[in-house]
Amino acid sequence: MIEKLLTEELVDVKVKASNWEEAVMSAGKILLKNKKIEERYIQAMIETVKDMGPYIVMAPGIAMPHGRPSCGVNEIGVAVISLESPVEFGSEEFDPVKVIIAICSKENKAHIDMLQDLTYILNDEELIEKVDSCNNKKELLNLILDSYKNNK
Repeated sequence: MIEKLLTEELVDVKVKASNWEEAVMSAGKILLKNKKIEERYIQAMIETVKDMGPYIVMAPGIAMPHGRPSCGVNEIGVAVISLESPVEFGSEEFDPVKVIIAICSKENKAHIDMLQDLTYILNDEELIEKVDSCNNKKELLNLILDSYKNNK
């Protein structure tokens, strides 16, 4: 599923963010620009972290912000950004975060299928090291898709 959803338009590299909220907003704006979500979904992703803590930091250096479908999801989508400098989410185990994978889905089955695909990427222990060498969107896209294929 991930190889069908993720395109160069949904990726960005070396994004500047001074904190986790700016990082989540940056990834959310990509989903918004590509009409996957309404603007209110970005705030819903931020509120989820404020309400429930940094559970979205699911692997060393990787956060997966998301919100409820009722908070403005138009269609299933995923956006991936690498950060110029890592940010802290408050996760003792997995901070600092260098990669944001923002996800949205209108239905539970598609959400679960997407998360299953993303676990292959989360299990790639070398991914974060390789992210720094990505200087453009195409390189990051290829890194993510290769990680998925190689760990599947």
